[in-house]
Amino acid sequence: MDTVSRIFELVDRQFKEQRDFAKAIDIPSNVVSNWRCGRSGSYNKYLPVIANALGVSVEYLLTGEAHS
Repeated sequence: MDTVSRIFELVDRQFKEQRDFAKAIDIPSNVVSNWRCGRSGSYNKYLPVIANALGVSVEYLLTGEAHS
């Protein structure tokens, strides 16, 4: 599983709507949609904010493994 897949697996579990996640990280919902559809890789610069909103580490988002 890649980083985007991990992000949106968590988003789908934790947020009722994708736009709620976008609001939580203060990013326009169309930008988040572009991440999901693979049209943009700009999520990389927001990984700390994304990880915080999803309650995981950046390492988990990148590798799928928690810091030991």
